[in-house]
Order: sequence, then C-alpha cells, then structure tokens
Amino acid sequence: MLKKTTLFITSLVMLLSFTVPTAASANEYEGQVDLEAIENYKLTPEEQKRADELWEQYIAIDGILENLEEEDKQTFLNGLFDPNFDKEEFKEDIILAKDKEEIAELNKMFEVLGSSVQFSSDVESVKVEKQGELVASKSTGTSEVVSLGFWGGVWDATKCTASIAVVFVPGAKAYRAIKALGGVKNTVKLLAGASNVDDWLTIGGGAAAEILGIAGVKRYCFG
Repeated sequence: MLKKTTLFITSLVMLLSFTVPTAASANEYEGQVDLEAIENYKLTPEEQKRADELWEQYIAIDGILENLEEEDKQTFLNGLFDPNFDKEEFKEDIILAKDKEEIAELNKMFEVLGSSVQFSSDVESVKVEKQGELVASKSTGTSEVVSLGFWGGVWDATKCTASIAVVFVPGAKAYRAIKALGGVKNTVKLLAGASNVDDWLTIGGGAAAEILGIAGVKRYCFG
C-alpha cells in the first residue's frame, strides 16, 4: 500500500506543476470541505510516519522540477514514471542540475526515494540526453552514465502515477480538488489515513471523489 500511495503523491507534483488555477475555479468546492476538520484529523503514529515520508518525497521531487524549463517537466516525469515511455519523446537534452547546489538537491531526491543513485563530489552537471540516458559530467572531463531505466529499481509499480500523469491539463478539476482539501500537505495527510477507497471518500468528500475520478486512480492506487 505504501508504494502505491507514494506513487499517488508523486503524481501530485505533476498536478501542481502543470496546472494553473483561475479565480473562478478556486471556489468550485467552497463550502464542500471542512478544512478545520481536516486540520484536526488524527493519524495513528504509523499513519503519521507515512504522511511525513510522502511529504518529504513530494518536496524532494518538486525541488528538482523547480530547476527545469516548463516544457521539460512533463517529458522528464513521464520518462521516469511511465513504463511505456518512448525515449524518442526526448527531443533535446534536459538539464537537471547545473551546479553543486542543484546536484546536491538531485542526490537528496534519489536518497529520499530510496534510490542508490548518487553523484560524486566531482560531478559538475547532470542532464538527460536525447536517447534517455542520465549523464553526469565531471570536472575531470569524463562522464558517468545511468540508464533512465534505473527508476524501476526504486518502485516495482508505476501504473498509478502513469494513469494520472496523462490526464493533467490546465484548470483540471483534480487540481482544484487538491486545493480545496488545503493543498498537497493536507492531501498527503488524508491519503495516509485512508486504507481503502471508502475511507478516502469519507475523509475527503466531494474533492476526494474528484481525485478518485481520474482514470486509473481507483484501480492502480487503491487496488
């Protein structure tokens, strides 16, 4: 359940990175969600630990997205999470990290996600090349190459995120639903406390139902 839940939360990064709310849409769920009740919603110690882990993962991934050009974000995330991703979608190189600080953020993301990928102190920049390989350029003039398929070693299932990634569009209702729940952190908290679909709907009401309505979420995130 934790892996499936992690995949769902990771997909929230895509949602908040590629959608822009409007003034009208921001009020769509107004009055339908009791934010005070959500704030006071109690988790067991185990659920709280899960929520903290998922939030940390979200922050780590979002930190990398902040370094990317807007047009590169979706391609990069699809390349990481979609098991059927076509490498030909990498039309140009994508720069993931161009200095020591950004490389440290990249290492932190991999660590938080449980990956063994770590770049050494002599790495000066990291990019995804057109053929889909992760290439680290070193101060020695040499390069370190990691196949993009490394992500499969982090999670053994990607269908939950893949099912969500393909439906995010500007102004999507799921974006507004997450905003109505109080943002990603509250959504993480509620999801950590939901052991099944019924729990999720009971906790989150109409906004949760909207998120659940995304193609594949019910099947792949709560299956």
